[in-house]
Amino acid sequence: MTDGRNDYVILASISTQEEAAVMVAALQAEGIPAMLGNGHHATAMGFGAVALGGMQVMVPAAQLEEARSQLRERMQEDWDLEGDEGPVKPKRSNRWKAWALLALFASPLVLLLPMLFETIVTRWGKLFQQWFGG
Repeated sequence: MTDGRNDYVILASISTQEEAAVMVAALQAEGIPAMLGNGHHATAMGFGAVALGGMQVMVPAAQLEEARSQLRERMQEDWDLEGDEGPVKPKRSNRWKAWALLALFASPLVLLLPMLFETIVTRWGKLFQQWFGG
């Protein structure tokens, strides 16, 4: 007795369960009976499922090429930028905020480190003198 999975082949291995579920849903919307492999591992192990090959999008072997072409078409639709010169590049004008936050949180540490180091050295020095009679 077979469970029907023997006829299925791996179309893609995806790192997250959510992405794989979207891919399976897209294929099912096109009439291709796709299923998600390793889904239970992702639920139980989280990121450990990547070590098992990720989330596997599986389709019937007979419909593998059709599934590949459907995915290519969908991905091409998502990446088509008709009338544009190319992909939109993100602006990096807000980097100064990250640097300002880093300076704000790191400056007290930088200013206090010499005092902290001096205190530790002084206390340890006194302890060593007591212990070893120097």
